[in-house]
Amino acid sequence: MENMFSGFLRKEREKRGISQERLCRGVCAVSALSRYENGERIPDRLLMNTLIERLGKSSDKLVTMISCQEYAYFEWKRKVKEALRNKKISLAQELLQKKESLDGCVHSVLQEQFYRYIQGILMGTSADISDLEKAIRLTHPEFSGKIEEEDLFSIQELNLLLFYAKCKIQKEVEQGRELLEALLPYIQEHITDIQAKNQIFPRAVCLYCRYVTGEANAQKRYLLCREAFENSRKDQRFEYTVELLGYMRKDAICLGKEFEAVSYQVWKKILEAMYQEYGVEIPQAEWGIEIPQNLFLIPEILLSARVEQGASQEEISEGICTPETYSRIETGKRSPSLKNLEALKSRLKIRSGYYMGEVWTEDFAVLELVQELRAAVSASNLKAWEMCQQRLEEKLDLSKKINRQYTEGYRTCLEYQKGKFLEDEWIRRHRKTLSYTRKEPMEQRMFCEERAHVFTNTETILLQQIALAEKIRGEKEKAVEIWELLLKDYGRSRIRMENHFKEVMLIWSNLANTLPDVGKTKEGIALADQGIRMVLEKGQGPLNMLFANRIYAMKEAGQDVRKEQFEQAYALSEMFGDLELQNSLKYYIQKNWPSKEKIH
Repeated sequence: MENMFSGFLRKEREKRGISQERLCRGVCAVSALSRYENGERIPDRLLMNTLIERLGKSSDKLVTMISCQEYAYFEWKRKVKEALRNKKISLAQELLQKKESLDGCVHSVLQEQFYRYIQGILMGTSADISDLEKAIRLTHPEFSGKIEEEDLFSIQELNLLLFYAKCKIQKEVEQGRELLEALLPYIQEHITDIQAKNQIFPRAVCLYCRYVTGEANAQKRYLLCREAFENSRKDQRFEYTVELLGYMRKDAICLGKEFEAVSYQVWKKILEAMYQEYGVEIPQAEWGIEIPQNLFLIPEILLSARVEQGASQEEISEGICTPETYSRIETGKRSPSLKNLEALKSRLKIRSGYYMGEVWTEDFAVLELVQELRAAVSASNLKAWEMCQQRLEEKLDLSKKINRQYTEGYRTCLEYQKGKFLEDEWIRRHRKTLSYTRKEPMEQRMFCEERAHVFTNTETILLQQIALAEKIRGEKEKAVEIWELLLKDYGRSRIRMENHFKEVMLIWSNLANTLPDVGKTKEGIALADQGIRMVLEKGQGPLNMLFANRIYAMKEAGQDVRKEQFEQAYALSEMFGDLELQNSLKYYIQKNWPSKEKIH
């Protein structure tokens, strides 16, 4: 029986003319891949990621129900990454001794490959080349130090190859550089999904610029850096931006692009100062570890399915577990037993292997369309927004409450942006759309402190928009109340905080920006400060918005805020391409510090 993953896998593989043998080489048998494509079996999340990424796509577009053991493995992986980033080598070594490092509950070969990769990282420049080659051959048995035309790689495999090339350069310079030269066009041409590309391309470019020097290569380095930088800022990622800006400035000077070089230096200095102020290590491209975002989402899938059926927690849990236990499962505070999970899936009619994103669909192309819509909304590109909106309304099954709620929510926002109605109507329409999945009046349900407030992704988007509309029409206390409630909802579960980081930080930023308007300036500054640190540690998120929120609040509190700090905020918003924030800061600077020198 075909499911979303199987349908996508087969269609995308055939579209790209990739054989089953080529796709699954080194990670599973052809017979197993056939069963995955026919919907007869479901791969574990590690294998699923590898297959999707070998097709050049991001696995983060899929939300999957995974086992508690799988989640424990990914949590272990996250701890390893944090230990390495904070240069806690002994802690990383201790983590390698944990049972999760080679736990048979997930794909054993991919686990072993990652284990050997970390061992190599811990050895640093003394890493044994032959050991790294063995790690690569676990999934590419015929690897001989070069990339062959038939080779396909996942993000994990590419990270390992980049580290191998770096170590190879220490011993055999030309062979290591040749491998770097071959990896870059593979990533550029084969990885077509911008999310997937941003997980690996900036690091690859940084390593290339570090080891392929000389004026003769300046133009190529500059163009590679520009591509990596532009892609990253569209996705609010800046993990390797400090290093990229350094190379861009150097090569811009070499190429006579003095104006660009000045901007790159300004942006680089601002980021460096922020990392230093908050005591966060600037990421280096020595190694890379990518962890899928949509991991332990059993709670969210249970919630979405229950909301779709219009059932209460009491009704769903009856005869399976207590309502209190179910509530803790749905909020991510505890994991369900396998027996309870199977019973809940059966009652909620969630078939095995069902994959979803922000909408209920079995078409992976629809999830990509959702990403296009979000990009158009972020860029305020109304023409692209309208096009994506129409296509989604055509492709989604609108008999599903969650799909109808999602499309109507964005349609209302689009029409508001076009000036078809004012804030009161904007709020009224969103309240009506919320009623599809919220039986009780919104205020009664939301602000009853005795209840646990768990919102679906779509409900969160609608409530965010209602809060924004309330703020615009002057009801700032109501806006603050909604944003605080949403943060509290996410804060109940670290799992949700981790897996929806960008959405959480958008709420965080809006709240930090609005608290001073209701007399809570100190709280706004503290919240912005905390958010900046979290975003720097994560290497992604609305850094420019949080920085601007902080200095606006500091100015409101009567603290000594210099013009230079607002100019830094302006430069940061320029770096992220946030035109709306740029204009706001430009107006504020010229109003408060009038001078003949205008910001361009």
